[in-house]
Amino acid sequence: MAINNEPTIQPRTVTGIFTNYIAKVLPLAFDESMSYYECLCALLNYINDTIVPDINNTNDGLGELQGFYEELQSYVNNYFENLDVQEEINNKLDAMAEDGTLGNIINPYLETYKNELLETYTEFTNTVNGRLNEQDLQIQAITSDAPIVVTSTSAMTDTTKVYILTTDGYWYYYNGTAWTRGGQYLQVNALYGHGTMLNSSTAWATFSNDANNLTPNQVFIVNYATGVSNLPVTGFNGTILTYNYLSSSNVGNVQFAVNYDSTKKYIRIYWSNWTSWMEIANRSDIATDTNLHVQGYLNQLNSSTAWATFSNDANNLTRNRIYVITYNTGIDHLPYNSFTGTIIDLTYRPQTDLANTQIAINYDGSRMFYRINWQIAGVNTYSSWIEIALKSDIPVTIPNLYKTFLHVGIVGDSLASGESAYKDNGNVRYIDLYQHSWGQYMARASGNTYYNFSEGGLTTRSWLTSSYGLSLATDGNHDCECYICGLGVNDYNTLGQNYIGTINDINDADYNQNADSFYGNYGKIIQILKARSPKAKFFLVTIPNYGDLIAAYNTAITNIANHFDNVYLLNLNDVRDKYFNGLIYNSRRSGHYNAIAYEYMSEIIIDKINKYMYDNYSEFLQVEFINTNYEWTE
Repeated sequence: MAINNEPTIQPRTVTGIFTNYIAKVLPLAFDESMSYYECLCALLNYINDTIVPDINNTNDGLGELQGFYEELQSYVNNYFENLDVQEEINNKLDAMAEDGTLGNIINPYLETYKNELLETYTEFTNTVNGRLNEQDLQIQAITSDAPIVVTSTSAMTDTTKVYILTTDGYWYYYNGTAWTRGGQYLQVNALYGHGTMLNSSTAWATFSNDANNLTPNQVFIVNYATGVSNLPVTGFNGTILTYNYLSSSNVGNVQFAVNYDSTKKYIRIYWSNWTSWMEIANRSDIATDTNLHVQGYLNQLNSSTAWATFSNDANNLTRNRIYVITYNTGIDHLPYNSFTGTIIDLTYRPQTDLANTQIAINYDGSRMFYRINWQIAGVNTYSSWIEIALKSDIPVTIPNLYKTFLHVGIVGDSLASGESAYKDNGNVRYIDLYQHSWGQYMARASGNTYYNFSEGGLTTRSWLTSSYGLSLATDGNHDCECYICGLGVNDYNTLGQNYIGTINDINDADYNQNADSFYGNYGKIIQILKARSPKAKFFLVTIPNYGDLIAAYNTAITNIANHFDNVYLLNLNDVRDKYFNGLIYNSRRSGHYNAIAYEYMSEIIIDKINKYMYDNYSEFLQVEFINTNYEWTE
């Protein structure tokens, strides 16, 4: 409630009462004394000049005090309207927490309820542990042994076992004090403990001499079949098992029959009517079946020992098998000499070669072959392997975009130099025939200029010091718009695994700081050539060969290509079979090739470059401006 008691202070004035009623007294004294009149005049003058002004000054102070009072009254009236009580409480609690007051207040209460909380926690943990122990007993009982089927609870004598009670179909375990029922294990009248010996007409009379009437969820031993209907076969002797989700219903009932020596098995089901008995085939039945089957037998032909079973000849592979081939040295009648992959052998009857067919797929799925064994002139003879054309093999007309590079540098080793082996008095010699290198075949095909910055035996390390390598490429007369780099063969042959290094061996800021490794030196070659021709395009060629070490070097080549801009990968892995089969393979001499093989290599590389440029043409839209000051900007 607002305070409204507002006093008013007014200044005071003299009323003049002393001047109206004073009479003079004569005669005046002749000494310094004053008459009454004079004393009163002096007093009146003092009051007018001194006391009244002081009183008025006091009134002014009281007025100022009244202003302070009104300000206080306004603050009190508005205090609760602007007060943030929660903030004030929070501030107070924080202060109490800091100085310990709050703890002193709360701690006695916590002490009071601590024991109650501890008792509640202990009770809870004991309950949980009890339930867990109970579950452990159930699990121990279940996993200790197979369940024992009994007909009454009195037969449950071993507290470590699980029992199945046939009267209700539930399983029981001992919980430490009593036998406890678990879940339902069987429908009542289920198979366990319910078997019937059908060994006479009297026994069959219960089922009206008809297998259709056999009770579900039971086991029947049949050794009497005279006059009995709907058995699997006439005269059946063996076991019939009947299954259903309810013993009181036939719908969904299944009967499974096995004859006495397990050579025949049958099955049928009741839905709206009983189906006919269906015989289940044995594996021996499949082996002599006249239909086509691959039996799923898998052979790993990964050594000469494994191949010895078939006399090192694919013609002798066992019929209807699958063969994974990782060893091919000295093996006859493979799709090609270095074939690695899978051969599937198919025939309509394993006992004969007639019409036997083999399908072969190489390790990466890039090539597929087939052949057939047919009778020709009275003799079963395999046809030649025929390669199946894949969609990727269908020729697509791609223009010769590689011709747009007027000056091309070939950075490489002997395989980039056209090196050939020859005999000199029986000794093998080597010579670099640059005019027969794949680079020069590309030059003649395009009509453009190709420079060989290559020499037999070069590695990425020695290329930097060879007169046919770095010094020739940077002499100022051989700058190119494109460089095709094919180094690495001598690196893995002579320098090995430890030379590879990592991508961190390339110092992008200063190639002189590159590590002496395959990564570091290959990167330095590219960096030096890019410094001379910043817009030049580079194609790095992988090594078309097999082996873990070669794979590691090819991974490095891939990573280097990805590291730089305007550097692209020519991956020859998908065509390396061509290097180990047919023309190139048979043209090999002491690790090198002849002229027709090098020309074939040039065609492979031309196809690779054309396809890459065609698929990624946006990277090559300003080839004509390489090594010039011109450019096109949008």
